[in-house]
Amino acid sequence: PPPCRARPRGGMHSACCAGDAYPVAGRGCSSSSLSSSDGGHPSSRSVDMCACLRMGLIGGSGAIPGTLLAYPLDVLKVRMQATSSGSYKCAARFIAGGGHAGFGGAAASVAPFYRGVLPAVELRIIARSSQFLLSEMCTRIVESHTSLAGVGARFVGSLGSGYATGFLTGLPEYRKKLMSQGVVDARRARYRTLVRSAVASKKAGALVLRFHGAGCRSAVNDSCFFAAQHYLARERGWSALTSYAAAAACGVMGAFLLDTVVARMMLTPPWQSVSGVLASTLTVMRERSAVQRGSRAAASTLSGLRGGYRGLSARALEFMISYGCTGLVNGWMASLAVVIPSWSSEAPISFPERYKQVSLLVQDRLA
Repeated sequence: PPPCRARPRGGMHSACCAGDAYPVAGRGCSSSSLSSSDGGHPSSRSVDMCACLRMGLIGGSGAIPGTLLAYPLDVLKVRMQATSSGSYKCAARFIAGGGHAGFGGAAASVAPFYRGVLPAVELRIIARSSQFLLSEMCTRIVESHTSLAGVGARFVGSLGSGYATGFLTGLPEYRKKLMSQGVVDARRARYRTLVRSAVASKKAGALVLRFHGAGCRSAVNDSCFFAAQHYLARERGWSALTSYAAAAACGVMGAFLLDTVVARMMLTPPWQSVSGVLASTLTVMRERSAVQRGSRAAASTLSGLRGGYRGLSARALEFMISYGCTGLVNGWMASLAVVIPSWSSEAPISFPERYKQVSLLVQDRLA
């Protein structure tokens, strides 16, 4: 790749040299922090923890507005995944009627579509911050110990980090899905209550199976998302907003069948057993293909695959909005990373003056 630009005032690297924490600002530059002692040989590359933490901050910060804006689409998507027939209109009516529990809001109200939004925000903050942080860390570890770099390192590193993130955030996701579809109320959806119910009914293994499914789904999604975003931002020169949104659509396409399987597994109360990931996948496909009995085998198989992709458009739009917000946060933080370090060489000024400078910078980015 071409050499990085000169360092700005203050002795800090520019956003170009800040590693993958700000992919758009770093077009055309190497994706890892290199030790300059031996020309950047893979064995000399070090993991930049500051860059990893910045990525975690970007993911957690962008998750809040993105989740609030796109949450109704997530509720619709889960309902579509839970059934093998019916349109978006039927799913919307079901949600407006209160879901499985039947405690809906007023007619023509959006309140039922935001049932469980607080657990969703909680989940996204935890999942996105750890998703971005661990992906950055694992990618740099892969670059440090293998010959992989760029898109390949992103893909391989995000496979491991995605599984860890999905598995560890499985319980918050389970709680969010149960509440959003009205399977249980808020009291029975508490973390401790869910775990106790599973253990008391001797279904702890089924709980672990749900988390394993979430880990497999996140591994596929994260590897597709981060590899595509890196390629679009670094190699094609796309902006933060468009690269994050398009990469989110790629991740959705790659992992949606597994996402449908996980949704089915997590819409079952904790005192009931569930099948494994492979068995659940076959169940989803067989349900839809049952309507094709008597037809050709190819048509039956195709119908089964279509059953696993119900709600795909809602999911793609949801993630494009959600990750688009994350891309905007990435761009704003990249601007601050370039400007704020340069203040270190300026004469000391009062806090109100510094606050005014930051406010003007943020207003300029919003404009």
